[in-house]
Formats: sequence, C-alpha cells, structure tokens
Amino acid sequence: MPYSVETTVSSSAPPEVVFEHIAVAEAWAKWARFPQARQERAGDDSPRGLGSIRRIWPAREQTVAYDPSRHYAYILLAGGPIKDYRSDVRLEPADTGTTIHWGATFQPRIPGTGAVLKPVVAGMIRYLARGLAAHTGRCPASCPAHK
Repeated sequence: MPYSVETTVSSSAPPEVVFEHIAVAEAWAKWARFPQARQERAGDDSPRGLGSIRRIWPAREQTVAYDPSRHYAYILLAGGPIKDYRSDVRLEPADTGTTIHWGATFQPRIPGTGAVLKPVVAGMIRYLARGLAAHTGRCPASCPAHK
C-alpha cells in the first residue's frame, strides 16, 4: 500500500515564478539549499519538460508532468530508502500570489519501515514547500530560475 503526504503553503509570487523555481534544477540550490542541484538531461520537447532528468543530491529525478504555471511532477529514479516515489506540485493563482499544493506518494524500500519513513517524507515536503514559498516571495534577480 503506498503512503502519501501533502502540504499546502502560499507564496506572494505569481504562479509562473513559482513554477520556474521548481522546474529549474539549479534554482533548488538557492531555495532548498541543495548545493549540487543540476540538470542531467533535457526533456523530450523542452529543456526542462517531460522526460528531463535532474540530480538534486542525493536523488536523481525525472519530470513526468510539466504544465507551466499549473503542475509539475517528478519521480525518483535513484537515492533514498524509498521506491515508487512521485511528487506532484500543483499551483493555483491566489489574490496575493500562489497557493502551492505539494504532495508525494511512495513505498518503503524495506518492508515494515513505512510508518517510520512517512513523517520523514512529510517533513521534507513541508521543508521544500515552505522554502519555495519564502524564496519566491523575495527572489533576487541573480537566482538561476531567472536565467
């Protein structure tokens, strides 16, 4: 049975700015503080679109949904004690910016460890969503998402 976690936060930035910060691997180094974030392979139809692969230490991820300003999803290809991981980030315009819905589903790699891993994954999703919201609300022009 897959486990699922989700969180919702708000950013004062518009959806297109929030989306770029999710889609551009190198931007994760700024808002999520993953210093080794980089794109490995371009997408099938666009550089950061479907099929693109990025390495955000310690994980390797592939983009599986790319609907600019609305929905970005990725799956875990390698890294971590989980398998069948999928994360969906849905963006909704709001009066004062963007509502960010970040959810994930996963299976534990080692049977019986799901109850231990669920709060860890939930904490990571909260950390990412809050970091994204805070950064995009005050993002400097030097951020990789703007290049």
